[in-house]
Amino acid sequence: MYFVPKVFGVHDFEKKVDHKDVNICCEMYGLRRTVCCQEFQGQAQLLKPDLHSPTTAHDALELYRDTENC
Repeated sequence: MYFVPKVFGVHDFEKKVDHKDVNICCEMYGLRRTVCCQEFQGQAQLLKPDLHSPTTAHDALELYRDTENC
């Protein structure tokens, strides 16, 4: 329904946008940005040498629980 609203007789919410604005959004939010600085990562490695950045919510929770116990 979202891509072909006329077929389903619903309101078309499409809005024309400037391609420049889209490119700015892609630059700001489209690529993965650095989550933490190198200094923090270095300190974290001192506390937990086998540390790997979490890739899932479960991994992040496990890391949080591990660091609570340090």
